[in-house]
Amino acid sequence: MNPTVIIITEVLTLTQNPETELFEGEAGWQVTDATIDLDGGDTTYDFLKSIIPSTIACHDIGHGVDMWYDDEFLYSGAKLNPVASMLAGAEFRGPVVLASVSPEGETIGLTPEQIVLLDRFFDNMGARAAARNN
Repeated sequence: MNPTVIIITEVLTLTQNPETELFEGEAGWQVTDATIDLDGGDTTYDFLKSIIPSTIACHDIGHGVDMWYDDEFLYSGAKLNPVASMLAGAEFRGPVVLASVSPEGETIGLTPEQIVLLDRFFDNMGARAAARNN
């Protein structure tokens, strides 16, 4: 079975002004579910590297959930990730991936209970709603 994770990443929404015909951009943060395609030959590390551009690090946010992030975010100039920062209770920048961890320390997919818990957090802060409106 392919594991399900949650990705929090920056998105840019472009709209065209009908009067000037110029495009205007608005940056925001999007919360999305993703599945790691282990059947297709990907590894968890490959998946994380496709989202996180530099050195990957892990932060335990409790309830058996790990937040994977770019350990060099302070040097890369990445923007503040307010969703991840509120979730972790510390400043984080750039994209993050939320996954679960087995008792052996292996990165695995989130359980249905963890997804419900995280969805409640995102709904309470309006993160999912904001993502749906982008």
